[in-house]
Amino acid sequence: MWDRIQRFITILFLCVVWATTAHATQLHIQNPSYANKRVEIYTYCSPINMTRMVLWEGSFNASGELSTTIDLKQITKGYMDLGTYQFEFFMEPKAKYDLVLSDYKPKSEAQKSSIYFKRQPFMVGFKKLGREDINIQLQHFNTVYRKLSRQNAESLFFQRNRARLREVLAQLDSLDDPSKAYLHYHVAIRKSELTASVEGWNSDKIITNQLTKLPYLPCHATYISYFNRILDNDLYKRAMSLNHEKLKQAVSKEDLTTIRSILIQDGITKGLVDAYILKGLHDALYYKSFSKKSVQGLINKMKHTANKVIQEEASQVMVEYREKMEQEIFIDMEKITFTTASEKMDIVWKGRYQYWAFIDLKGVNAKQQISELNTLSKQLGKVLNVAIVIDVSEIDNPLIKDIRGSLVYSNRKRYDLKKLCQVSGTPTYVLLNKELKVLQKSALRPDVKFQNYFMGFYREEYIKEQRAKYNSTK
Repeated sequence: MWDRIQRFITILFLCVVWATTAHATQLHIQNPSYANKRVEIYTYCSPINMTRMVLWEGSFNASGELSTTIDLKQITKGYMDLGTYQFEFFMEPKAKYDLVLSDYKPKSEAQKSSIYFKRQPFMVGFKKLGREDINIQLQHFNTVYRKLSRQNAESLFFQRNRARLREVLAQLDSLDDPSKAYLHYHVAIRKSELTASVEGWNSDKIITNQLTKLPYLPCHATYISYFNRILDNDLYKRAMSLNHEKLKQAVSKEDLTTIRSILIQDGITKGLVDAYILKGLHDALYYKSFSKKSVQGLINKMKHTANKVIQEEASQVMVEYREKMEQEIFIDMEKITFTTASEKMDIVWKGRYQYWAFIDLKGVNAKQQISELNTLSKQLGKVLNVAIVIDVSEIDNPLIKDIRGSLVYSNRKRYDLKKLCQVSGTPTYVLLNKELKVLQKSALRPDVKFQNYFMGFYREEYIKEQRAKYNSTK
């Protein structure tokens, strides 16, 4: 009797296990270089604030093997951050994947300390993947898309040959399968991008002619990228244009109904308008394009009046906004005294990046630290203002005469920079942007590593600034 009960329990247990895994995606990885490494498998399902959604977290075993299952309701793009790589791959519900990863490559010391370090995107390899799998289909389409774009570059992008464009689009259509939604919308977006590039459309035309014809796809990786690129700070650009004074006023008054009405008149569909508004409000937090009061008020209204998906994203945006305000440190220019230490150097410090050194002028290494800072100032002085922060009580220290950069005077009673920048010891080096916002509270010491890092960072920021200027003139 007891044996029968045990068999029944065993069968029941196996049925439960089968039921929970039958609809799950199975993943397997084997690579000894990842032994005991911890990893998160995550995705993004919120185009506006890009909230990371963790699907699974755990560790490789001692031999570098990982086996797990993930419950998925739809095709999902997964990511894994390991060392310097951000591995990417697509997963279908109920599929089995044997992933192949490049060997582990650890981050350097400079990369570890840099808040601007970005992992290298890297598509994983697979063992025994069927032709109908989404990874193979997307890879094949992208290969053909790049090949056709390259082969027809002159007629498409220089001659703007519309007849040739129609031929290329027809070839891309032959790779589409409307019954497979993820692939279908990927193809549609790539065709839209190609058409807009050949026709030379600006963002307004792309939005009304293409983006509004797509459904809102918050979990589609290609759509997320397209949505964010096309709508980057677009609400502000539209509100500041010559014929949109009413839109600007509506934002200022936190009048969500009027904002919606104006945008719908502009051709933005009802299905997209709330996402468009929330995207604009989110971007305003970073571009500082609208007043904080207006942005907060409108986001709060969207948390209660928009559709459910946008309600959730609005709540996430508000959380992000509050965290950002708590984390950001800005130095008030009006409350500090900033001078050049040497009469021979007339340094214009406003509007440049800042590298502030908190050192102990009475310490045994003070002279060496000042020498290193002087060298940095000589090397990067045209784009980076190097300064030593001293307390007003240290103004008579004889080492000040050796400083070739600038001096920032801190007053502990009135405006304590050491406390504001959260400096817990010396030496500490702080990197600030042109608006005196703290970028790094513990920057690299002033040596060749920092010089190389900063010039790379400076080039990236310069390119971003030039793109922003170009986009604002479109």
